Amino acid sequence: MKKVAAIVQVCACALFACALTGCGGDGIHARFERYDDSELYTAGNADYSASQVHSVVLDWIYGSVSVEVSPSASGISVSEATEETEEDYLLHSYLDEGTLTVHFSASAVPSRAGMKKALRLTLPASLALLDLEIESASAPVTVKGVTAAELSVETASGSISVSDCDATKLSAETASGLVRIEDCAFSSAKAETASGIVTFVLGDLGGFTLRFDTARGALRNEDYALEGSRGRYVYGSGEQALDIVIEVYTGSGDCYLYRTGSSVL
Repeated sequence: MKKVAAIVQVCACALFACALTGCGGDGIHARFERYDDSELYTAGNADYSASQVHSVVLDWIYGSVSVEVSPSASGISVSEATEETEEDYLLHSYLDEGTLTVHFSASAVPSRAGMKKALRLTLPASLALLDLEIESASAPVTVKGVTAAELSVETASGSISVSDCDATKLSAETASGLVRIEDCAFSSAKAETASGIVTFVLGDLGGFTLRFDTARGALRNEDYALEGSRGRYVYGSGEQALDIVIEVYTGSGDCYLYRTGSSVL
């Protein structure tokens, strides 16, 4: 399935209303997603067989997103906490050729003011995904305990927390939110934010390479004896120093490095 998802800002009605009423900056501000094959999606909470899923894509607008594993789970559970009862405003999910896709609501249905929707994805602890991709407009995102070859989280203004995950490639990007990556195993990790703070809590690694590109931010580190300058630093020696790469990009945000168990955490 070719996935097409777009977050559309609906403002024509607001502009018209403001022209008539002289309203200020708090006009109507609706958002919606438009995606293909919408008639194939299931509305509301749903369960899926773990053996049929190798990739997960979550497209959420606002509220919150939580992904976690459960030792007692045998399948995949997609659920939301919401007061919405109309089918069009419930989460919509679809499994196609191994990829489970979850959307905020039905295709092309504008969100309503004051909607509260908290998405939760529960995976079996034994499941290893090929991909976990999360995109959000403003929802804070929490991912814990997941195993995936590639794990990516992108949000416009929400915070991102990824902990206890095992991913060959890990990335987290937000415009203004905080990014925290804690006790994760990875070969490469990239964190990007315009004005938020990036925090890495790392285990007792034998070595790693850090690339830090910032306009006005600073590197804050007391736990690792880094060598280098001008945005490229190396800790330790040997294969790990070359094989484990951390990239951090910020506009004005600082980057903090801590060792697991640090007294300042």
